[in-house]
Amino acid sequence: MAERASIEAAVGNADLHFPGEDRIRQNRAISSIGVISSRTRARCGQANHMGFIERHVPRYDEEGTLMKQVEEVFQIRWNGSDIQCQVALLDQRYIRDEVAWEDLRTILHPWKEWKIRGFYRGALRHSRAMEYTHRLAHLEGKVPPREVFNMIRGLGYFDHDASAVGNDATSKRSAFNHWTTLLARWEHQIQDAKAHIEAAEAREEERQKRAGEKAKRKAEAEEGRAKKKAKIGPSTMAEQNVLSARAQRARARNARKQ
Repeated sequence: MAERASIEAAVGNADLHFPGEDRIRQNRAISSIGVISSRTRARCGQANHMGFIERHVPRYDEEGTLMKQVEEVFQIRWNGSDIQCQVALLDQRYIRDEVAWEDLRTILHPWKEWKIRGFYRGALRHSRAMEYTHRLAHLEGKVPPREVFNMIRGLGYFDHDASAVGNDATSKRSAFNHWTTLLARWEHQIQDAKAHIEAAEAREEERQKRAGEKAKRKAEAEEGRAKKKAKIGPSTMAEQNVLSARAQRARARNARKQ
């Protein structure tokens, strides 16, 4: 910035004049020899097929921030040592123009940064209707928001004078607070899902243990009955069956007499 100011001051002191028509191809925001008036731009612009002169806005400003408005963040990924966001971009008429992957640093602007938080809030909202195993996979399948937060913080986005006032300072303090709240909610949801999964696994293990013990007792009982039948023998068992039948008939006669 200091170099740009020095160049502009030198050009001004030299009393040099570069017509706007000769500077029309330069970026209006970072021109080192003065801005170009809208009237000159309109006069030198090229009409489209409908006869309208379109304003051509550079993709990034002098600080590398994306100039187009971000409609939505669809996905976030690691790309080497950088984090990228898949975003839907709007044109000057606020109509969706394209979907592209952009480096995180290019959308660190108050009008765009909150869409990153919106991506994670949407993931939390959608996970509520999921079974705990699917919820955990859904959340852990994304770049953790803490890693995104740490990169944003490392890029100095939240830096401001603690005593500063105004929209910029307020916006950065608010963004920082929103991120800390989001991180707490995200980590709570993951820990809650893990706790429910562990509890369900413990219940299933206990159920299988009881079922195994029951099957073991049943097998032991059947084995005992088989051994008892083997000791009694077929003839003795036949005699017991006859005696049992006689006893049943006697009880029936006594019941009729009464």
